[in-house]
Formats: sequence, C-alpha cells, structure tokens
Amino acid sequence: MQIKNPLLSYAYKIILLGAVSAGLYLSVFDYGKGFSALSLRYFTIQSNILVALALLYLLFSRESSRVRPIVRGSVLLSILITGLVFHLLLRPQMGVYFAGGIDLANHLTHTAAPLGFLLDWILFDRKGRMQRAHLPFWTAFPLLYWLCSILVGAKTGFYPYFFMDIGKLGYGGALIWLAVLSAVFLLIGLLLIGLDRLLNRRIPAEK
Repeated sequence: MQIKNPLLSYAYKIILLGAVSAGLYLSVFDYGKGFSALSLRYFTIQSNILVALALLYLLFSRESSRVRPIVRGSVLLSILITGLVFHLLLRPQMGVYFAGGIDLANHLTHTAAPLGFLLDWILFDRKGRMQRAHLPFWTAFPLLYWLCSILVGAKTGFYPYFFMDIGKLGYGGALIWLAVLSAVFLLIGLLLIGLDRLLNRRIPAEK
C-alpha cells in the first residue's frame, strides 16, 4: 500500500516532525524550566531524535535510495520499542513512574511519535523493500544503547530503566533482560518485514 501523493506525504511528515519536536522540547527543557542534560540519556529522547532526523532525511531523499529502507526500518524499530516499553512495562506502574499523571510530553514522545512514524511508513512508503539482511542494522542502536547505559551506570549508579539496574538485578538479571529484549527486537523486526511483504503483495497502491 502506498499513497502516491507527494504533497500529502510532505504535509504529513512536516506535521509529525512538529509534534515530535514539541515532545522533545517539552521533555528536554521540562516545560521551559531549563535544559535537562539527564533527559538525553533516556532511550525515549534518543529514539525521538532519530525520528526527527529520519523525517528530515525522508523529506529530501529519493524513494529509490537503497539506504532508505535501512533508515526507515532502524528508526521504526527503535521508536516502536519506545512505545511498547512505555505502554507495556512502565505505564502499568504509574504510581512509581507517573505519580502526577501522564503529561503532554509523554503522550507525544511515547504514543504520537511511534504511531505517527508507523503510519507514515504504512501510508507513504513503497513496500517490498525491507529484508532480513537489514536486521543487524535495525537492532544495532538499541543494543548499543543498552551496552553504553550499563557501562555508564556501573560507574555512576544511574540506570535509565529498571531492567538495566545492575545494582538491583545483578549482571545475571540484566543479561536475562537483554536476552528477552533482544528476542523482542528481532521479533518486531521480523513482523515489520512480514507486514511489508504482505502489504506489497495483497494491497494495491492507491493512485
């Protein structure tokens, strides 16, 4: 499925870029209270930055570019992880993480960005271009983020997420979480490839 309307595609991407940028601003500058360097260490912020950069790339890159499905898949996987971790692992523990309720910044970065970027791919990208050979590129950033967070946390004692906290989980527990999350990353990647092929085969492009 692909809506071949460049103006509609551009308009959608620009609106989504505005929403993602607003979410990043509210998160990093804490609603105007000042710059928070600590927020940059969260996967949510980094994956949203990747979405903003990817949207700029998609706005100006050629659709036939071989790099395009690698960029799209890599960023799509990362931002979907952001949304899934938030809604499945963090949101159920609202009393711990969101005692004051879920604010606009969290809605934009954890819900609007993942769903918006997913819909952008479904609606406007040419299908049938994602391949299993792309999976190492797609999973590189989440795994590198985990490794860096563990190494920095071991020195500083700060871990962005509870499933990385070696102080509480130990290295064994953290590695178990890594194995589980890695399997989830690969599963999401395979599902995206499967959906890409399904849409390419069964749903005709709109004119």
